[in-house]
Amino acid sequence: MDAPASVARGDRPCKRRRDDSEANDSQVTNEQQTRDKTLCALYRIRAVPRGMKLSLIEEMKRIIDENPRLASTTIEFLDLYLFLWESYVIDSAHKIRLEEEQQRLQAENAWLIHANNRLYQACTDRELVLWDRQEAFDSVQEAVVKVLKSLRVPSITR
Repeated sequence: MDAPASVARGDRPCKRRRDDSEANDSQVTNEQQTRDKTLCALYRIRAVPRGMKLSLIEEMKRIIDENPRLASTTIEFLDLYLFLWESYVIDSAHKIRLEEEQQRLQAENAWLIHANNRLYQACTDRELVLWDRQEAFDSVQEAVVKVLKSLRVPSITR
């Protein structure tokens, strides 16, 4: 029998030389080699290097090319994915609009709070001025009453 294949660099076994006894089976092995090459090619397609990103369409095309029986399932999956993506985009746009509206409302609310504080201060100032004038009026009225009482003006009766 054959000796075990020695291991070369990279942990790959060395190629064996073909014996004459194997030459008769070349036709059968050629078919198997063709299948093996096809499978290797498919595995190479599947083995995308890490960090390399394929678009969804490229991924779906690759799946359909590798296995045409999955075409309808892949199309349904892609349709669902696109529906979800559309919903995500709509929800994201709605969220952005709501955030912008919230910022605008917060700015308006801050302005209204500031305006309310100014109006409250103005109202308080006017109230103090009015109270001061009321006190002045009351003191003048009391003074006038005292003067009139001190004069003892006879009341005119008819």
